Amino acid sequence: GINAEYGECSAAAWSFLPSDSVTMPAPPPGVVVMEFFSAKSQQNYNAVCGEQLTIDPWNPSIFIPKADILEECRKSGAISDFFPFKALIDKFPGDEILLVWDEEMEFGEEFYFCSTKAAESIVIELLAAKAPVAADGEGGAGGEAEVQEEEEEEYEIPVVREGPIEPRPWEDQGSAEEMAESTVTETRPKIVIQFLRKRREFGAPCRFNEHGADIDDMHLEVAQAKQKKASKTDAEEEKKPAILQQKMSDFSFQVSEERLDLGTQTDWNPTCNIGVQYQSIFKDPQTLKDELVSSNMCDFLTEVWPRFELSLLLNAATDLYEDDFENMIEGDDIAQGSSKGDTIKEAYSFQDLKFSKNKKICAIDWHEEGKGTLGCAYVAKHDFKERTEKNGMVTSAVVLVWDFADNINPQYVLEGPCDMFCFRFNPTNPEWVAGGCISGQLMLWNLKTGRRPPSTFEEQIAADNSNKAVHIDGTDFSPSLCETSHKRPITDLCWLPPEIEFGSDGYMTNNPDSTQSYQLATVSGDGTVLIWDIRVKKDSRRPDKEPIWNPLFRLSLKHGSNQLHGGCQISVTTAQGAKFICTTESGAFLHAEWTRVREAREEEADAAEDEAAFVKSISKGHFGPCKSLEKSPFFSDIWLTVGDWRFCIWKEGVDSPIFASPFQSTYITCARWSPSRPSVLFVGREDGVMDVWDFLDRSHQPLTDFMFSGSITSMEFPKAKGEIGHHHYLAIGDDLGACHVMRLPRMLTRRSRIEEKTIRNIFDRQIEQVSYIENRNEFRGQERAHLESAAGADEAKTQNTVMTEKEMDEAEKHFQKLKEQFDKDLGLNQPKEEEE
Repeated sequence: GINAEYGECSAAAWSFLPSDSVTMPAPPPGVVVMEFFSAKSQQNYNAVCGEQLTIDPWNPSIFIPKADILEECRKSGAISDFFPFKALIDKFPGDEILLVWDEEMEFGEEFYFCSTKAAESIVIELLAAKAPVAADGEGGAGGEAEVQEEEEEEYEIPVVREGPIEPRPWEDQGSAEEMAESTVTETRPKIVIQFLRKRREFGAPCRFNEHGADIDDMHLEVAQAKQKKASKTDAEEEKKPAILQQKMSDFSFQVSEERLDLGTQTDWNPTCNIGVQYQSIFKDPQTLKDELVSSNMCDFLTEVWPRFELSLLLNAATDLYEDDFENMIEGDDIAQGSSKGDTIKEAYSFQDLKFSKNKKICAIDWHEEGKGTLGCAYVAKHDFKERTEKNGMVTSAVVLVWDFADNINPQYVLEGPCDMFCFRFNPTNPEWVAGGCISGQLMLWNLKTGRRPPSTFEEQIAADNSNKAVHIDGTDFSPSLCETSHKRPITDLCWLPPEIEFGSDGYMTNNPDSTQSYQLATVSGDGTVLIWDIRVKKDSRRPDKEPIWNPLFRLSLKHGSNQLHGGCQISVTTAQGAKFICTTESGAFLHAEWTRVREAREEEADAAEDEAAFVKSISKGHFGPCKSLEKSPFFSDIWLTVGDWRFCIWKEGVDSPIFASPFQSTYITCARWSPSRPSVLFVGREDGVMDVWDFLDRSHQPLTDFMFSGSITSMEFPKAKGEIGHHHYLAIGDDLGACHVMRLPRMLTRRSRIEEKTIRNIFDRQIEQVSYIENRNEFRGQERAHLESAAGADEAKTQNTVMTEKEMDEAEKHFQKLKEQFDKDLGLNQPKEEEE
């Protein structure tokens, strides 16, 4: 029996457990056991268990035609259940195969068949012996015997005891013998060693030496358990038997040689432990608490924390996907690019179905530095005739402010009275936005205070629960008064630097400490530049009415014989006063300066003379209106203009462009300098092609181009270096009303160390070339005028062309002097220094 916690159970109660002593009988020779016989195969051969093959009545076997089995193996192949036994079935001498259903799985499986005639005879005899005997009658002795047998087969029900469990004495059930076998018993007496030392030798200095154990009788050498392979000399000598045989030896040293780490080029596999067992250091909670609040721990954390914090910040700021070899590319290798990004790709696209329908984008400006927010000004695509027909009608004009987070719904909608061809965010306070209208008026919005409140409760609920755009109304004093504004459409505007401020009398005030810009300048085709101030106050004489916005000061673009030039583009920078760079409708590059500073004011100065001297120079460069003007972000005196079929690069103080591009097949609409590379600029054309020029690579044709679906009307880089996040972007506007934000590749944004110096040298050579051409043209003009005159013609006839001997000697000396200087500069024909 088996001892249990609640008593003993008989062997019958545990008869369901598997036993290693129970084995399956082997089938007779020729009987093949089938491990798998599917239900589908049973239906095909009419051998379904419980239907054709039954126990009651006794019919557990069936004869299957051999031809049917072979035909199924031929058709189904390896899918057939008889396919593994095809060779045995083919060799069977008979025409039918005996298949048997063994419900009791005597041979381990339910089905088996006979592969020989002898096996078939044996199986038939076995089935006949297992067949049940028919009962003679019901009741009687036979019935009583069956009832008695059933009662004997019933399992005993274990007794469940109630109450506490009482321990019983242990009884050996055979485990004591196993434990005795696993116990290590001593087979020899223990060796006892006693060490003695005189007392006077305690604490005396020790000197250790090394010698063999066989020099005296006081030492005993313990032989190794596994002897080393002896040499030929040692093999000849008689080996002494080991006194002590041991399987394992644990020993340690208090003194050992210093461990050295050496490295060689030879492969050597040192012997080492496969595993090391160790145990962690455990401390009680009170000790841990005391150590954590101790002064040593505080000092340690105070010392380590700065380095730990720096490591955490570096981990958070590290770009896991950054190319480590990207910063190693310099010079000409940048143009090769990389396999993962050397082309211009479109990152975002903004288009509104309501406000941009049948309109084009005429101006783009970014909100602030490092932020993915930009604004687009939309105007109707009408010609002069259509605008004349709709003159005086109410039209809708908007400036949409988009954000990278939502390219479907604009963030703000700035509404104006009529089409606006230009607008600019205030660079010092981007919440202020100014726009120039086609009527010559100036609009002003404030993104914080100008939000239109909802007129109904439903509109307020819809605004709170949706991502619709916020409508911004103009300030209470905008648009400006029509009578005092421009007489023609405002073509461009710019915010003045915060260092300078204009007064109503035209005098400027320099304030280098100022960080906010409140004034802006506008230009129009009427030939005037107007200075505006957004700090408008109400008229004390009309306190109940809205303030009127008038320009602060007016400048005229007159030059020479009071000729008025219509302006197209404007840019204002600081100089001794204020420097105005403008382009005109006739394609000229205009340079003007306003130097009336309040600290240096002269009471007797004539204002008319100052105004006449406002325009310093004007240079012809294009054959049509200049549509774009921008200063180089790397050189303060280099400017880029666009007009007709080409673009030009200007240098302040030079009367003609230092570089003019070849004429293109279509009009050029806009161009921008690259804010990250001084030699790269982007040019937009009317046919929808954006050309990329790189002056370090070539100057006669663009480096690459990119095609858009519509005509390019405007483009603008983000503020500062054109970078948002870790990428450089460029916004492109077309005549279909779509704004495309392009992601620029590394080859167009990363500059080399000498690029700025190289492009400066290129510009200097172009300036020298322009100066040389001007001097030669002036000389040729004087020479032509002299020869065309009558006196010049007579002098040419009578001039003696034969040189005297003295003149020839002087010319020869001058030539030799030039030749020596040339050889010296190139290091030619120089005498070698004598070696000492």
